[in-house]
Amino acid sequence: MRTPTRILRADADDIERGPPGLTSREQEQYERILAVAETVMARHGAHTMTLGGLTLALRMSSGALRRYFSDLDGLLATVIGRHLQNIARALGEIPQDVPDRPQKLRAAYRAFTRTTGGDFTDAHLLLVRDRLLLPKGLLSSIEATRLELGELLCPGYGALTIDVLDMRSLGGPTVEAALVAIAAAERDPAPAPPDILIETGRHTIH
Repeated sequence: MRTPTRILRADADDIERGPPGLTSREQEQYERILAVAETVMARHGAHTMTLGGLTLALRMSSGALRRYFSDLDGLLATVIGRHLQNIARALGEIPQDVPDRPQKLRAAYRAFTRTTGGDFTDAHLLLVRDRLLLPKGLLSSIEATRLELGELLCPGYGALTIDVLDMRSLGGPTVEAALVAIAAAERDPAPAPPDILIETGRHTIH
């Protein structure tokens, strides 16, 4: 059973408020940590960072940073989790009764996860490139949410859909053609047109 978008949006609202019990100043510091971490981890790779290095970048003491995050894995998981929930909230803005809603949802997903130049946003780059660095306990919830989004974008083909959408080199029309081919291949054992199969098969997720 898929999680309704309204529930995902509610989760996003809860996450954006940050940990309970923070003062307004602490909340500002919490948001600053997430913003700086998102940028530097996207730029250099989460695997190259340490919590100590991040404290220096933030000009904070290690104790102050650990007030919010006990380790880098938890910080990375929070950045990625917030990004996924923000995607869900953006998709929830598409009216339920709009014509061609799945296609419009996929277009909204691409618009939210890419810059005007077509590159991944920092947060989405961390999701696509660095999420698999997380330990299983943190990764499992991220993968579950990612799959739920995929099912929302193309019911019945969630895992394939989200993987295709997150191929950096594929443009919108190519994505739609690939999804049509995937659905056709599932319904009919006859192969889809070779040019589409080759185009999607030779790309990897960056």
